Amino acid sequence: MSTLTVTIKEALTLNGREQGSTNTKTISNITQVLKTIVECPTSEINLLTFASAATGVTTLDQDDVEYIRMTNLDTTNYITIGIEKESSTASIAAFRLDAGRSFIVATSNASAEHPQFFASAAAHDSSATQIDIETITALANTAACKLELFVALNTTT
Repeated sequence: MSTLTVTIKEALTLNGREQGSTNTKTISNITQVLKTIVECPTSEINLLTFASAATGVTTLDQDDVEYIRMTNLDTTNYITIGIEKESSTASIAAFRLDAGRSFIVATSNASAEHPQFFASAAAHDSSATQIDIETITALANTAACKLELFVALNTTT
């Protein structure tokens, strides 16, 4: 087992003053990593599927997932990242990931939680229900794009 250290750093000097910051998160007990570059076409593809048990490289046990990062390696085109619930073919959320940008999916600090999103039709609904993410999709807008996918897992949960 190893510890994953994620550091997010903004470096910016504005009007002679440092405005950036550094935030670090450590995640212990990482036993596996999925790191790959995916060719995203202009038709939607499934990047990851989450289930109650792992059944392959891209279907992961939802309780094992500790960290997910996606980075658009293209220099021009954006990729739409879809967050979906399998029982509904519609996205819970979709995010535009512009060229050179990264998207981190927040996961719970609790060991028995899995990647979830709050879903509510009302804005700022603090009582919204958490919905398990069941599929993450990708769709390039104009031309195929390369997407780096990094997933850290703790398979001892």
